[in-house]
Amino acid sequence: MTLLHERDSVSRGFIAQRIRTITGRRIFFHIVGFLLFFSLLEVPSKTVFAGHKPPTDSFKGYIVAVGPKAITVKNKQNIYHVRTFNYSPKVEQQLMKKKLQPGMIITVYYTRGTDVAVKLK
Repeated sequence: MTLLHERDSVSRGFIAQRIRTITGRRIFFHIVGFLLFFSLLEVPSKTVFAGHKPPTDSFKGYIVAVGPKAITVKNKQNIYHVRTFNYSPKVEQQLMKKKLQPGMIITVYYTRGTDVAVKLK
């Protein structure tokens, strides 16, 4: 009788171990399947067409500081609102000709979502 009991426990242990292995493999294959499925999905990309210009916004205020690579402007209506803009290559060439000084009123046109000045007036 003892032998049967040991035999049953051994066989149960083997079956339990086998089920764990099968389940582990099944989970592994599910994960691999999901990864393959999601890697094959097409993700829409932000393509920029040749004729499309990104929208520009403007910021009007007083010049706080002017440097060779950036300009800092304080808003006219709200003195606590200060922004620093980097120059685009075109604006950088224009600034070689202009002499901007702190305190002057200026309007900075910049590409929406960035801090790159496209035009200064």
